[in-house]
Amino acid sequence: MAKAQPKKTSGFFLLETAFQYARSQRIHQIVVVTRKAINWDPLRNVPPSPPILLGLGSKIKNVPKLKGIDTLILDLPDTTPHEWLERCLQEALRLGKIKRGQKLVCLFPLVSRSEIDSLSILQLKEETEYVSLQKLARLSETIPGSVLSATVHVAMEIALEGREGNPVGSLFVVGDAQNVLEASRPLILNPFQGYSEDQRRITDPDLAETIKEIAQIDGAFVIRHDGVILSAGRYLDTPAKGVQLPKGLGTRHLAAAAISKSTEAIAITVSSSTRTVRIFRKGKIVLQANPHRGLWV
Repeated sequence: MAKAQPKKTSGFFLLETAFQYARSQRIHQIVVVTRKAINWDPLRNVPPSPPILLGLGSKIKNVPKLKGIDTLILDLPDTTPHEWLERCLQEALRLGKIKRGQKLVCLFPLVSRSEIDSLSILQLKEETEYVSLQKLARLSETIPGSVLSATVHVAMEIALEGREGNPVGSLFVVGDAQNVLEASRPLILNPFQGYSEDQRRITDPDLAETIKEIAQIDGAFVIRHDGVILSAGRYLDTPAKGVQLPKGLGTRHLAAAAISKSTEAIAITVSSSTRTVRIFRKGKIVLQANPHRGLWV
């Protein structure tokens, strides 16, 4: 009787994709980062080139010996996967395990904290070029990284899951809330009105399903710098004069770019057509991702 083959996980397929892409593009190294124990099988018997650097959280126990893989043990805080990746790259640079000028394929858990599900292509030309969400959070003196991270996480889940099998488009505007409210008007009665501030914090995981339901309604979420959702279903009236976006992006993205240009807010969009998540700062796209492809650029 033939032995049953183990089920291939998303991490397995991403690792295969990483090797194929790395070889075709002459990429120097593959970096895998995780804070929690994962299925180690995809990392056994990997090809010798390009080399793999495995960045592991210090709390992971019983790590198997993996032939041909350089392992780096890290103190990874309970924050965002992008900060784990940043911490790994900083330490790897310090120890000489990677070098500036190298091009890397990085794998890490983004949607799921327990399985490798995302892939990013990074060029280490300068220190700032490989820092993602944490660097973005530092661009704002008033928005904590935890608030921005929680908003992006909800947006990624909306992009990945949709609602009842259908894709959903959404718009979140974080920070500079008074100016954002003055530059917008309600399309519907505010679904968050009457609830305490603690009941409408974007950082509360229990609120995620409610946000996903409301996201099906047209209009933007307005979120205060401390994570309190002030309103949803807002129409942004900001003029889009001087805003330039790639062809193919619609009114939601134009509104996001315009409000981020005219205020100090950061806008986050979910595209209903491509399920791409985009982050806008000062009228420009500073980061975008598609959870189905697992690629941040």
